Amino acid sequence: MLNTEHFIRLAGETGHWDAELLERVEAGESLPAVQEDQYRRGFRSATVVPVQGGWTPRATHPALADHFDPGEPPMPAQGILRWAQVWANHECEVIIRKDDHERLVKPV
Repeated sequence: MLNTEHFIRLAGETGHWDAELLERVEAGESLPAVQEDQYRRGFRSATVVPVQGGWTPRATHPALADHFDPGEPPMPAQGILRWAQVWANHECEVIIRKDDHERLVKPV
């Protein structure tokens, strides 16, 4: 479930995953256990972070680290937004820190 105090969902519609997570945690399951189970069943999440020269995706789960090549060049704002939409079309979500989102949508 998205920590809405610090993050916003940039792409993806994952309400059913969020609802399940909330229900299970409220029933007493640990958050990490539920997240791990959802990962095993196909849920994927990435975050977009600013780097020198642009933006890059990062894994939000250790098992996803292989999906992102740290040697890939950074993408410009429009490129990372396109990437987020494509990646999120596969039962995934892409999140971004709120303060970084301001920089992404209103580049200086």
